[in-house]
Amino acid sequence: MIMEAYRRRYNEVRPHSSLNYQTAAAFRRAHNEPLTSDACVR
Repeated sequence: MIMEAYRRRYNEVRPHSSLNYQTAAAFRRAHNEPLTSDACVR
């Protein structure tokens, strides 16, 4: 139970400076969109 509370706080509550002060969960949601590039892949 303690580890689950820590994980939740770390990922869903605590903002991270390396993620531009977003939570890890918010960063993941914002960057989980599929890529829609027209670039060619070789």
